[in-house]
Amino acid sequence: SLTALLSSADDAMTPARLRMYLVQQWTNVPAVALLQDAPRRLHLTPDQAERLQAEADSVVARREPVLREMVEILTGTRRYDPRSIQRLGELREQAITLRQAGADSARETLTPEQWAKLPQTLRLLPDTFQVSPPTVMTSGDGP
Repeated sequence: SLTALLSSADDAMTPARLRMYLVQQWTNVPAVALLQDAPRRLHLTPDQAERLQAEADSVVARREPVLREMVEILTGTRRYDPRSIQRLGELREQAITLRQAGADSARETLTPEQWAKLPQTLRLLPDTFQVSPPTVMTSGDGP
């Protein structure tokens, strides 16, 4: 939740909180599909489970450098520099592409029947990726 991202002391966004915000948007569909095996009655074969685990690990490995660079730019002193803004746009597009590639790999591993049992939020990922958390405006005029 947003309140978990904000520091109660000064409402500052720390690199760790920013990273958490970014990771929450980067759905690791193969990993979630593994977790949904029993509750959704997917009945994964051992081969499917092994492939999904490898794909989930690959998603993590591919997203780490992108997330690291996003956090470095967003928390750095040059975050408003035109080159940083351009690079952030490139990283956002890369994040969307890589997130969708993870979903595609899960869809290719599962049968159409298994894929259909997953929640729609996993099957239809958004085509956006917010790099900055929403800002919460507060006033000194308390109740």
